Amino acid sequence: EISYRPRSRLASRDPEALHQIRVSLRRLRSAFSLFKPVSRTIRAESLSQAIKSAAEPFGRARNLDVFLE
Repeated sequence: EISYRPRSRLASRDPEALHQIRVSLRRLRSAFSLFKPVSRTIRAESLSQAIKSAAEPFGRARNLDVFLE
């Protein structure tokens, strides 16, 4: 099991942590998509959208980090 919780606290100092959080959220959304045929619920769709919204700031921060490099 891989846990990025400790790294998320260091995200302001470690750009790789931002990237890993973003990747983790994207993989979680992919899992929702994969299991969509067996879990067709409004709750699953709204949760997936909430995860997408939560991931947006990480994406913008990652893009800025790449731009600055």
